[in-house]
Amino acid sequence: MATANAAPLLDVRKRMTSEFKKRQFDFHKDYYAFELERKDKLLQQVGLALGILTVIGNLFAFFLRDFQFVEFREVHLLFYFFFSFGFLFTAISIIYLTKTLIHRFYYETIPTPKEIQDALNECDEYNTKVEKAEALDTEEVFYENLIKQYSEATHRNHLSNLARYSNVFTSLRFSLIGLILLICSFPGYQVLKKEFSIKPSTTEIKEEVKVRIMSEDKDNQSNQQQTSNQPVERPQWPQGRIIKEADEKGQNKQTFNEQKDK
Repeated sequence: MATANAAPLLDVRKRMTSEFKKRQFDFHKDYYAFELERKDKLLQQVGLALGILTVIGNLFAFFLRDFQFVEFREVHLLFYFFFSFGFLFTAISIIYLTKTLIHRFYYETIPTPKEIQDALNECDEYNTKVEKAEALDTEEVFYENLIKQYSEATHRNHLSNLARYSNVFTSLRFSLIGLILLICSFPGYQVLKKEFSIKPSTTEIKEEVKVRIMSEDKDNQSNQQQTSNQPVERPQWPQGRIIKEADEKGQNKQTFNEQKDK
């Protein structure tokens, strides 16, 4: 009587255990997918940081293109202060972004579906060669191994994403601050630019071009006068050709081909 009641109880416990493992499996699978999606989003943030640094590089090129050192005055601090700190924060941003791109972050993956199916087939083949008491529960093997692999891979990927997250957003933070500082240095640059020495004008080059044009016109006029002084030659009528009779057929064919080509 006790044995008869124990059998359904074992089935219920086994069914509850199987349902729990399914929920546990779904939890680890979703968390594993979340960390992989998080990795892709962090890589997109790297592209955003590169875009901000590109804008900063263009600002540096704008400031340094026509820059000249002039006698220092206190008002020049409006430019030098913001420009120096903007350069410093940009350099720090580049360092963290370089760590994000160069540092080797390790991401773990689970076996492929084919590898998992091959392992399950090996379990079935093993069960056919051993006694029933030693046979493996294929479902239990599937859930236990995959839950373990999902857990280990998710943990490693989570740590890699944390390190990359820290570097990416630190780089973004410093690049944004550097960009703001460079924009703030623009009024000071306009004050400083008024004291830059004026570059020599290009009137001399224009005068040289005018002289060359006048000399070329004179040469053309002299050439025309020389050609006008030469006697006019009388046109000559083309002369006939004497050919052998044997070559007449070939010569006519050659003349026809030449006229056709023209």
